Amino acid sequence: MTDARDAELHASASRLLNGLTASGRAGDVFFVAGPPAAGKSRTLELVRRRMPEAALIDCVGLRADEVILQVLDVCGVQRPHSVAKENLDALVKGIRGDHTVLLTNVQWAGTLRTTDEPGRIRRAAFRMGRAKRSRIRLALETAEPQPGQADEPPQLIRLGSGNLFSAPEGLAPEIQALALAEYPVVPVQAWSILCESMGLTTAPADLQGFPDLYPGLLKWVPNDALAGPGVAFTHEGLAHALRLSQHPDAGEAHAMIRQLLSERLIVHTHPHGWADGGPLARYAAHGLPGHAAASGSLQEVLEDRRVLALLDPSSVMEAYRAAFGRGIPPDTMAASLRYGELSGMEPMRQGEWAAWLHHFAVTHGDQEAADAVLASEVALEWQTLWSDLRPTGAFLGEGLTHHPTGITSLSATEHTVTATNELLGTSWAWGLRSGRPHESADTSAQALEARRMVNTSRGWRPAPGEPQGAFIPRCPRDIRAAVRIGDIAVLGGDRGVFAVEILEKEPEHEVSPWHGAPLLDAYEREVATRPLPEAFRDPSATQLSEAFGNDSVFRPTESEIPESLHGTEAAQWLIEHGLPIVELLTLNTRGLRTQGLREVPPPDELEVPSHRRTGPYFALGDLLGGDLILDGGTGQVLCTSGAVEDQLSGSSLPQFVAMFHLVGRYHLLLSESLTVDKLEAAAELQSWILEIDPATAPGEVWETLLNDPEIEP
Repeated sequence: MTDARDAELHASASRLLNGLTASGRAGDVFFVAGPPAAGKSRTLELVRRRMPEAALIDCVGLRADEVILQVLDVCGVQRPHSVAKENLDALVKGIRGDHTVLLTNVQWAGTLRTTDEPGRIRRAAFRMGRAKRSRIRLALETAEPQPGQADEPPQLIRLGSGNLFSAPEGLAPEIQALALAEYPVVPVQAWSILCESMGLTTAPADLQGFPDLYPGLLKWVPNDALAGPGVAFTHEGLAHALRLSQHPDAGEAHAMIRQLLSERLIVHTHPHGWADGGPLARYAAHGLPGHAAASGSLQEVLEDRRVLALLDPSSVMEAYRAAFGRGIPPDTMAASLRYGELSGMEPMRQGEWAAWLHHFAVTHGDQEAADAVLASEVALEWQTLWSDLRPTGAFLGEGLTHHPTGITSLSATEHTVTATNELLGTSWAWGLRSGRPHESADTSAQALEARRMVNTSRGWRPAPGEPQGAFIPRCPRDIRAAVRIGDIAVLGGDRGVFAVEILEKEPEHEVSPWHGAPLLDAYEREVATRPLPEAFRDPSATQLSEAFGNDSVFRPTESEIPESLHGTEAAQWLIEHGLPIVELLTLNTRGLRTQGLREVPPPDELEVPSHRRTGPYFALGDLLGGDLILDGGTGQVLCTSGAVEDQLSGSSLPQFVAMFHLVGRYHLLLSESLTVDKLEAAAELQSWILEIDPATAPGEVWETLLNDPEIEP
């Protein structure tokens, strides 16, 4: 290091130190940025020497959750298994005293090169340092901001200029291929595949000597924790520089690597996943998700359940976070991963991962995907026998059916299982192994040591009055109750009930439960809203009956239609489709059952000036404490409630009914089973209502019905 460079680093360290101390008792976030080898880590180390009370954490190869847990640890906070105290914001509130934390190599965080872990650390640091009453000061080493990147952080210290690791000239193409690697330590067997993706035919044996030929560029790693022995660049900045200089078709090379790895490995059996296999398999277990993300084909890999079951689950989640943002396609494996992420279902063991992939498929009714997971030949810890659950992310579509909800307890006999919602006093029964619904429980059969369990924040525990516990698979918190009978466990909760067969030997020690919520920014992602099904634009009488009940639809005959309404679109709609007879969300149309459709004088509260009134008017019921009326002249539905100024409730009767049909489906068939997917369900409802009647949906009536917390179903 030259004297000038050393002086620059000391000066930068002094600037940073001054900033950290000037913050006083307030929290703040500082950044030290620059090209690779500019001395960023050295700057933070110099600060640490002059501020020994500061904590220094090296982020190389760590995922964001690991880094932030270390930051919390040095601040004296441990993450508990306790409801509402497990996410970052709650944990930051528990920090006492003043703390300074220096994070080096944030730009090299994560196990993959296609990763968002550095971004997740930066976002978490901002939340921690700028939280209300925060007394945490953080300094992060980050990469040089790229052209076109979002606004630079205000507390930024820049080092150097230009990339000190520019791509060397005249390199062997094999080294260019090595830079394609997603995991930084590459077994020569995997390196050979990387070469093949670029049209090279270099055997693994021919690659062994490259570290000796390029000692300043490559190094041999004798035993990496994940990949085993392999080759790596002497500095990640070299790989970064080579990747930046690669041909625009690098995405095609990544896609080819993914394909080659799958083809070479899928023909062999790996009962504990590829991470437990040979050098090529170990690389693929971690690297293949990154190659898929780099080539824009992760969605395709996620839908290949046979390959997915063999991959390392933590690497899949890292690639998923890099690839998906606010437009995750609905009804896909990526959407299931999002809801699993929101439920805190990390980390997973390989057999547990495969078991849940199989479970997701069974619950969605996707037998082909379920068979594909089994075809992977990964040893499942347990296997779903049947499922009467509403799949997370399945909302208002035509496949929405009644599922048991709010399960609080389960009991079982030799032949049947019974689930109970004690709040509603409702019970359901199924065949224990078949899952076939029964009208009632089989009370004649003797129970075979059925052991009831409850899911707590600290894991499964014996139910009250139960003398002995039993092993139950680890589950998210919305699965509240279970019963174990022989090798069968039946589990239930907010979304319904399912049964599994325990396949592996029960663990000798209790498995640590998952937390009930993600630590970091799962809320940065969301599942896209489905398009409105055409059948819901004009719901049929059958659809209305399915949502509200067979005897809860008002369908007058033509002779029962008031004469002044004859020949109108509204009259034809009532005859062919009908109007729900309900008492829901302040809408009360029960009077139609006894009084029918009545012509009424123009209500005094009607906001339409008398000279513009058309009429005739017909009473439909009550809404928001006012009259709900049909304007026979315009076909509009109006609400005279004093709670709203804009009285338009529907541009036409068919549109009003179509919108309320969706609201009925939401509250009568769906809302009780919503858990981590509640926000997406509400977004889908609002999106579809807006599409049905764009003139009315944004107005006061529907805004109040959908969003006023004081209005209960």
